[in-house]
Amino acid sequence: MCKKDVIKILVGSLNQAGMKVADYLKKQGYNVAQSDYNPLEIQLEVLKSKPDFLIISEITEFPYELCKNLKGACPKLKIIMLSDRKTNNGLAKYADMIIKSPLSCADIKNALRALQCPDDSADLNITITRNSDEGYTNGDIQSAISTVMKRLCITPNYNGYGYIKEAIKMALTTDKANRRVTKVIYPEIASAHGVTTVSVERNMRTAIRIGWEKAHDKDKAEIFGNFAIRPDHYPTNSEFIFVAAEYINSKYPAEKALSATAEHTSESNLFI
Repeated sequence: MCKKDVIKILVGSLNQAGMKVADYLKKQGYNVAQSDYNPLEIQLEVLKSKPDFLIISEITEFPYELCKNLKGACPKLKIIMLSDRKTNNGLAKYADMIIKSPLSCADIKNALRALQCPDDSADLNITITRNSDEGYTNGDIQSAISTVMKRLCITPNYNGYGYIKEAIKMALTTDKANRRVTKVIYPEIASAHGVTTVSVERNMRTAIRIGWEKAHDKDKAEIFGNFAIRPDHYPTNSEFIFVAAEYINSKYPAEKALSATAEHTSESNLFI
């Protein structure tokens, strides 16, 4: 039997897209909870609430180790991993299903159905790809990034302002393999500006921290999730870059440049 009302799902994200997924699944009749995407918090919540399904993405740190640990502790747990990787790098061994991003809520619903009721899911197509004929315009990107940074009180008077804008743009326009912060983003920005990677990292971190202290709680909560308004929390550079990029993808009109190849493209695209 496949009764949704007895199925417990944990969504490992508190950002806007994660909330959208959780709200959608609740409307579908599932019992849904959320946690921060911090791997330790996810593990603790899984052990505490014992969900039937866990939905996480590669924005979670150490996704391979997290999936491995959870499968060892909770063999019956079904893990759905949202991934941009061209190769799975071992994730397929521990995640029960991998969905390529960007995706829609319907993709997650179909993935749950596939794992919950295998006999009904033979015709599912949940692989999502980017349309090679479409993309963000430079104007769309710059406008969206500037809007988000203004809301988070990061302004051009900070040395790290331009670096952060470039980093978010790279997160929006390049594949995941080529947007690693330490090995790719910092060196490219440093080379373009004739400075060191240490200088790039430091100036970005300073601008983020000062802006974070000035920004309104409601703006931080909308973009980063409710966990972001904890008094002791400051986002790391990588958290700021990738969460801001995800928010832009889910919020602004430029997201229309990302299209699904499955039949259910009418659902809104999102990133957890």
